[in-house]
Amino acid sequence: MRTFLNGGDEWDRVHVGLGGKNVSEFHRRYWNGNLISGVFSPETKLRGATEARERLHFIGFVNEKSYEASAIGPAIQFIANPHLFKTAEEARAALAGWPLGGPDILNARIKKAQLLEARWNAPTPNVTRN
Repeated sequence: MRTFLNGGDEWDRVHVGLGGKNVSEFHRRYWNGNLISGVFSPETKLRGATEARERLHFIGFVNEKSYEASAIGPAIQFIANPHLFKTAEEARAALAGWPLGGPDILNARIKKAQLLEARWNAPTPNVTRN
């Protein structure tokens, strides 16, 4: 995504991972008049899409600003596969041992719950993230 809109933003990453139905109309992208579906979307019928939904737990997007030690960890944002995790808490637990700092899972955040509607129909507490 580095070449797409200079790396895009959080909404673009959610769109790529989960599909256009998971972002507001303002942030949706279309190709030939059709809403673009995401890697984890059942509407994606491209070759390998089924395998991606069955096997990939996360998609990581790196948008580092420097190449110094410990710069990459905080620059990574993840999209969790909702087909493999029953709840946002399960997704956060799966990356609890991530060695590059606290992982930022866009569809399983606590701090920015407004980014997505509850993907797993789980209430999200209104607390800040460490």
